[in-house]
This record gives sequence, C-alpha cells and structure tokens, in this order.
Amino acid sequence: MNDDFVRHLREEKLGAQEARSSYTQRKLAYGAALLGIGALGIQQLNLDLNPVLYLVPFVAAAFDLYILAEDYSVKRIGAYLRAHSTPAEQDWERYVSRHRDPFALIAMPLLSTLMLLGAAVIIWVGSADHVPAFYWIWLTAGLLPSWALFFYYRRLRDRVAPTAPAAARE
Repeated sequence: MNDDFVRHLREEKLGAQEARSSYTQRKLAYGAALLGIGALGIQQLNLDLNPVLYLVPFVAAAFDLYILAEDYSVKRIGAYLRAHSTPAEQDWERYVSRHRDPFALIAMPLLSTLMLLGAAVIIWVGSADHVPAFYWIWLTAGLLPSWALFFYYRRLRDRVAPTAPAAARE
C-alpha cells in the first residue's frame, strides 16, 4: 500500500476527530448561551427572551448532524485502515472497534435532550400564567431530531465498521 496515501488517511482521521471535538464544544457553548439568554430574559431584563429558548433543540440537532458526520468519517477511515494498513495498525483498529467507548455514542442525544429539557423548564417557569399553545408540539418536535439521528447513525456506523461478534471479543 502507498505510504503517502496511508499517511494522508491518518491525517484526515485526526482532522475529523478534531472537528468532531470542536463541534461538540461549540454545541455546548451555543446551547449554554441560548439557555443563559433565555433565563436572563425571565428575571433580570424586562424583556421577553423566551423565543430564543425555542431555538435550543434545533441548534443542538444541527450540531448533532456535524458531530455525527465527522464521527462517521472517523469510523469509515478506521474501517479502511483495519483492512489495508500495517499489521500493528490493523490489530489496533480491530481492538478499538471491539472495545468502543459505551458512553460516547449516547452522549450526543443525551446532551441534546438535557438542553431541550433545560429550555423547556425555563419556558415553563417563565410562563407561569400560561404555557404557549405550541409548547407541547415544540417539546415533542425538539426530541425527535436528535434521537432519530442517533438511531439512524447507529445503523450507518454498524454497516461501515461492524462490531465483532461476542465470541470474537477479548
């Protein structure tokens, strides 16, 4: 195999890992900022900033798409290297694919759900006299994208980098 090509793949994999991390950090920052702005609107400012809170699940879902795209790239490159690189790297890629971090995959939709619930609580508290009519529709619609992406991504990931059968695991 061409060493330059493998080196390029490794660099691309590192870039995708860095991008995935950056998107995760941005998701946290944007989510925290939107929640903070919405919460300030309730108490300190005499402004209604609750509409900002309605953006939280959709901003989270947009970042989820980018995070999953980069993660898919990492998995795809890893699967290729597992089949076409040096024996040591092949062993490493096989080991990693069999012993994935069990919390990494669930972290994405769980964080999005927690951000949505945070926004929902702030809206609920800020609307003490009445909750807007579309609140429950928004809440349901906010949950769907992240969890739908999560389950769809699991199917894609398993096609590219299948998990080894239980008997083959160490």
